Amino acid sequence: MHIWAANCPALAHQLRFRAVRTVERLESAIGQLQKARARLTVDFKFREVAAVWLGKVAKRRADTTHGSYEQTLKSVVLDRIGELHLREIRALVLEERFQKLEEEG
Repeated sequence: MHIWAANCPALAHQLRFRAVRTVERLESAIGQLQKARARLTVDFKFREVAAVWLGKVAKRRADTTHGSYEQTLKSVVLDRIGELHLREIRALVLEERFQKLEEEG
């Protein structure tokens, strides 16, 4: 702290307040950058992506729609490809899984 600020408690308080606010803004900016970098990558599992998508559906669709989507994902999709990483999901892999689904009935 500056010598002149130490002699003026009000000014010292104002400087501390500004410093705290600056640190808070920096922490917020860092948090936003980290979130932006944490966007979807091929290392995510389909199950994780589906959970995020369902969260978005829950915010903008009726409960019955969300429930229907969730039930379909759980009963049909996630059991078959939920543990696959996005990089593993290719047309051939999906065709094989759909073929197996049809054979199972």
